[in-house]
Amino acid sequence: MAATPTTLAHDAIANLQRLTDLFQARRAALALAAGLTEQQWEVLERIATEHFMPSLFARHRASSAAAVSRLIRQLLDKRLVSVSARAHDGRQRQYVLTGALSTPCAPIDNPPSTPSGPRSTRPRSRPSSP
Repeated sequence: MAATPTTLAHDAIANLQRLTDLFQARRAALALAAGLTEQQWEVLERIATEHFMPSLFARHRASSAAAVSRLIRQLLDKRLVSVSARAHDGRQRQYVLTGALSTPCAPIDNPPSTPSGPRSTRPRSRPSSP
């Protein structure tokens, strides 16, 4: 029996959801290993992009500007981020990662499990016995 376009679309959506769950679990594991919250880690991920703007970040997350400012202050206090005025417009701020965070990352195939994180449904291979 051939797969219908609807079945293929549903399978693709399910696969994308599993991938999203794996990325979220990976983010949680990396944040935990670095001693950060997932929200702080997400801010670091966004600051790593060249055009981070706290107001757009807050809007994207449906969060308040005050909550994002608090996260940024926490990262500044931990010396993980530095801030300066932009050269072309002193009213805008430029956020940069300081490089103070050095978290060893486990291989993607074997992320550490988190208590509340989703688990992969992919079967794991077992080592062969001697």
